[in-house]
Amino acid sequence: MRSNPCANGDNRPAGAAEFDFVTTPWNPLMDEWASRQRRVRSTHQVLSRRHARRMSRSFAGVGVAILPARLRQIAAGAAFANGELTQVEFALIATSIQRERRHTKFQRLRRRCIQWLLVAGLILAALNLLITMLYIMLSVTNQLSPY
Repeated sequence: MRSNPCANGDNRPAGAAEFDFVTTPWNPLMDEWASRQRRVRSTHQVLSRRHARRMSRSFAGVGVAILPARLRQIAAGAAFANGELTQVEFALIATSIQRERRHTKFQRLRRRCIQWLLVAGLILAALNLLITMLYIMLSVTNQLSPY
């Protein structure tokens, strides 16, 4: 049995809904990595060896031991255990917290250095003013005659 063509030219029965499903391989880590700087930019992009080593070292710093080769496999879309996924997500969160703490500490140190530089500059300006006033006063008193 043939149905009536729709307005767009498809041969679907009247009232039939059209669903266009776009399926992509599911990898929850890809979204985490893509939202951060220097992380994997798109789905199925291979994680470089250097980047995987760097991530593995930073993960070890927060107590998660995972090999760089395994990180590359997970980023490429390989199957992973649920506990492994939890460990990697924990490591991503912990490293971001560490990075924020380092950044905050650096900003605080930078602010303190700028404050001390301003204080040192003001002290030098005050000393310069005092020396200038002393020079002017000595010049004026030198020109006065003793009689």
